[in-house]
Amino acid sequence: MTDRKITSEPDKNFKLIGIASAERDYRLCYMLTEALGWEITRLANHEIELRERTAKLSVGTFKAVQPLTGSVFYLFANKSGGELLLPEGGNFDYLLKTEGSFKGVKDILKKIKQIETVLTASEIPVKALKNWDRLAYEEPVEKPDVVIKKRGK
Repeated sequence: MTDRKITSEPDKNFKLIGIASAERDYRLCYMLTEALGWEITRLANHEIELRERTAKLSVGTFKAVQPLTGSVFYLFANKSGGELLLPEGGNFDYLLKTEGSFKGVKDILKKIKQIETVLTASEIPVKALKNWDRLAYEEPVEKPDVVIKKRGK
């Protein structure tokens, strides 16, 4: 039973890396785990309402927390059913969003580019994005079951 949500605040205080790879999402996550030493978990699909159409876009979503700094990363599939999560990143199959003011983007880019099945990876300037708000992901939070027992006489 889901009640509240933890929201990735929709602000521009993040970095974004585009990744081009024909690899399936779970395989890419495995390779990123090997290259970066992260533990990556699958989350509920990221769903957004498309303003242009009366349709929903649902893309695979993954999360990693960097052990040393506690930085949070979200990996989104950029393409689903012929639609793009981020139209400005149309050349990329995946988008890696860093939460907060993470400073090690160049190091991460270097490691991602060394993955054999990655065709290219590059930083996408967030300030130039028109649809940056599409990357605000809400993680469902489970509401604990509360049992209220009736008092006996």
